[in-house]
Amino acid sequence: MKSQTLVVRDNPITLEGSSMRSHALGRVIAGVTAAVVATAMLAACSSPEPGTGTKDIRFQLFQAPTSFDPFHAEGAADGEIVGLHFRSLVANESQEFVPSLASSWEFTPDAKSVTFTLAETNWSDGKPFTSADVVYSLETWADPATESLHGGELAGVVGYDEFVAGDAPSVSGITALDESTVQIDLKEPSVVFLSNLLYLKVIPQHIYGELDSADFAGSEEFRSPTVGIGPYIFSRWVDDDQIEFVPNPESNEDHPLDHIYAQYLTGDVARAQLQTGEIDIAQLASADVETVRQEDVVDVQVGPGIGVMSLYTALDNGKLADARVRQAILYAIDRQAIVDNVLNGNGSVPQSMLYTPEWATPDDLTDYDFDPEKAKTLLAEAAWDASTVVYLDIIPGQPDRDAVMNVVQGQLAAVGIDAQLRASQPAQLTELVENREFDLLISIMGLVGSEPGNINRRFMCDASSNISGYCNPELDALLLEGVKTDDQSVREPIYQEANRILNVDQPAMPLYVEQPAYGSAKRVTGFDPAVGTLNAAQHWNIAG
Repeated sequence: MKSQTLVVRDNPITLEGSSMRSHALGRVIAGVTAAVVATAMLAACSSPEPGTGTKDIRFQLFQAPTSFDPFHAEGAADGEIVGLHFRSLVANESQEFVPSLASSWEFTPDAKSVTFTLAETNWSDGKPFTSADVVYSLETWADPATESLHGGELAGVVGYDEFVAGDAPSVSGITALDESTVQIDLKEPSVVFLSNLLYLKVIPQHIYGELDSADFAGSEEFRSPTVGIGPYIFSRWVDDDQIEFVPNPESNEDHPLDHIYAQYLTGDVARAQLQTGEIDIAQLASADVETVRQEDVVDVQVGPGIGVMSLYTALDNGKLADARVRQAILYAIDRQAIVDNVLNGNGSVPQSMLYTPEWATPDDLTDYDFDPEKAKTLLAEAAWDASTVVYLDIIPGQPDRDAVMNVVQGQLAAVGIDAQLRASQPAQLTELVENREFDLLISIMGLVGSEPGNINRRFMCDASSNISGYCNPELDALLLEGVKTDDQSVREPIYQEANRILNVDQPAMPLYVEQPAYGSAKRVTGFDPAVGTLNAAQHWNIAG
C-alpha cells in the first residue's frame, strides 16, 4: 500500500446539513484496520509544512472548501477540489472536448448512441478502473435517492424516466459492453450530451457501491476520501481552509509536482501573498491587474470570456416575479460602467443569457442600456412596493463581485428598490437557495464551446440547474429542438427565437461576460486559465 493513497484525518469535521437539498450522505467505509491507521499516522508525521517541498504549488480558492462529494458540490471551491481528485469521462480544455476517463468516443450516424472506450488506468488504491464504475456512478447520479445536483443531465438517456420513477432497476440506456467499453443510448440526438457529462464525476464502485446514496451528503468519507483517480489526490486537511494533494502514482495523467496545496484566501490576502511568494496561483481583482503586471513579480494572464455573470432570483418567492421588475433592474444598472470601471474593460455587456454564439443573436433584441427613468416607469407599471426589501446575496471575498454588488446596491436604491447586501458562506447560501429564500444572487453561467444548447440546463422547466424556477413551455420546445442537430442553418432561427424570449422574460439578469485574470509565480510553468484551473493541474510544473 502506498502511503500517498491514505487519508490523514488531522482535523475531522462533521458537516451538518450544508447541502442545497436535504441530502444526508452516509458512511462509505465501515471501519479501518489498525495497520492502515498506523500507516496513516506515519504519513502524517512525515508530511511537510505547506509550501516547503521543492516542487510544491499553492493555489488560491476564493471560497472555503467543504467536501469532495461530487453529487452535492454547490460552491466553486468544492467544484475545484472535486475536479482534481475525481474525473469525468470527458474534459473541456480551451473550449474543446478532450479525453479524460474515456480515451475516445464515437457517436452513431444518427447521433442517438455514443460508445466510450475507457482509459487504461487504476484507482489510487491500485484497483482497476472499469466500465462497472462508470455505470454505477451514472446511475447514482440519476437515482432520485441521491438528490444530486446534476442527475437531470441524464434525462435524455433511454430508460432514465423508468429508472427515476422506480419502474426499472437500472437505466437501460447505459450499458457496459465489456470492462473497458460503455455505450449510452439517447432518446433523441443531442449535440450537448458531452457537455452534460462534464458535471458527472465517476467514483469507485468498490468503495461506495455498498452504501446508500441517500446518505452521501455530509459524509465524512467524502470529506476525507480514501480513493481517487485524478493526477493528484487528497492527502489531508492541513486546516479547515487548506487541503494537501499528493501525486497519484496510479494515474495515467502527468503529476510532476510533490504537493499541491489548495487554500481559501480572500482576494486582498491572495494578492499580498502573490507578491511575497507565499502563494503561487491566485485570481486577481480586475482593478489590480495592471498594477500587478507593472510590478512584474508574477505573471499575469487574462482568461477568455468564460461565462456571463448574472443576477438570479427565486421567481417562486414572488418578489421579482413580474418580468417588468426584472427589466427595470437591468435598466437601473449601468452595466457598461461596471465593465469599464470595476473590471477595467475586461468584459462585455450582453442583452440576454444566450450571449453566444453571434449567429444565435437576432438584430431586434431590446438593449437594456442604463436608463434609470425607464426603470422607474416599469416599476410604477408593476405597482412596485418601495418598502419591499430585496436582498443581494453574495459570498464575500471575491473582489470583483464584491465591488459589483456594491454598485448594484446603490443604483437599485436610486430607482426605489430597497436593496440590501446579505453576506453568506456557501452552506448558508445553499440553504437560502434550497428554501427559495434568495432575491438576487450573483452567479456565473458558461456556454462550453459557445454551444447555445448548454443553456438548456439553466432555463428548461425541469432542468437540473434551473435555480430560478423559471418555466416557459414555448422556450422548452425550442431548446429541445435546437439540440437535435448541429446544422447551423437549422439551428439559427430556433435559437434566435429562444433569445427573443429570454430577452423579454429575463429569468436571470445578465450583468457582464467575465474575463477573469490570474497571477502565477514566475517559477510556475504550464498554468493557463483557458485550459483550466485546479482541474488542469496535470499541466503544471516548476521551472528548472
